[in-house]
Amino acid sequence: SDLFPSHDKARDTSNDVAMSAKDFREWLREHDLKTQDVAEMLGVTNQAAIYWIEGKRKIPEPIGRILIFLGQRPQMMREF
Repeated sequence: SDLFPSHDKARDTSNDVAMSAKDFREWLREHDLKTQDVAEMLGVTNQAAIYWIEGKRKIPEPIGRILIFLGQRPQMMREF
């Protein structure tokens, strides 16, 4: 097995989505947070979070994974 697969063998992650815009809106509601709160927590602009909630931009898979992780462990949000 190749430790470093060539580009054409690498898995295409361009369509990976851990969280949809609808999921994000529900996540915000469930945790009583605003886009500004999440933007500050994740180190992104508020505009980026607004684009995600409106579905104008896909939520990057790592960000979606972090949100899912934090949603399962709300006590960690204060530390994040």
